[in-house]
Amino acid sequence: MTDSQHSYHVAIELNNCGVLMMQLDCIEDAAKVFSQAIEAMMEAINLSQSHGIYPRIVELGPLTRDKRIAEAIMKLDECYSAKVASSGSSSQFQASPRPSDTTFMYRSPVRLAPPKVLENPAESTDKSFIILYNLAIAHHLIGLKKSSTNTLEKALNLYGMAQDLLISGQGSFPAASPLIARVVMAILNNMGHIHYELGRYEEATTFVNELSRTMFSLGADYMEEGELDDFLLTVMFMSEPPVAAAA
Repeated sequence: MTDSQHSYHVAIELNNCGVLMMQLDCIEDAAKVFSQAIEAMMEAINLSQSHGIYPRIVELGPLTRDKRIAEAIMKLDECYSAKVASSGSSSQFQASPRPSDTTFMYRSPVRLAPPKVLENPAESTDKSFIILYNLAIAHHLIGLKKSSTNTLEKALNLYGMAQDLLISGQGSFPAASPLIARVVMAILNNMGHIHYELGRYEEATTFVNELSRTMFSLGADYMEEGELDDFLLTVMFMSEPPVAAAA
């Protein structure tokens, strides 16, 4: 394995640890791990580009020996133990109640499949795009929980960075992949949601209209069961400001 591929594998494993943390409601821990995943991905891309056709072969041992992954796994175990303690049984987890202000937010992070043999990190824009999206969701949820405008603005910036990365890497927005297309719609949905929550209804409408155009241009084939209804609810609800605000 080359050193760039090692960093690449680390980035993907960290992302997947972050996804599990999100599912266990350890959102702030997940945000930290997603940030580490982005750093590892940038490291992989830089190493890949600097070595060109002569990659440096290194023997770094199992990924679990990587300090970043070891720490993430340890934190994941803590999250799991806390969830078991709060649920009373490891076999009967119940989802935490969804706060009312996340009703129209798309909040599902994306797990990444293991990389293919000799996959070039510099050509894997979609994976960097997914990690940025996951990081944005984490900050989105933290911002709502803490009523932090600054954190919500950071989530907006991260969603925007993910958009820009996809366009620069694939020359189109959205891409043809069903998964990427769904994430594209989730980003439009969530950017509209943040603007709506911050009282910027005109900006929210802009993103909701773009979501509507994207959704109907792609069709239901790109969406999993129930997703079309969720996006339609967003379009219906956030197309107009609340009555009090409109008045």
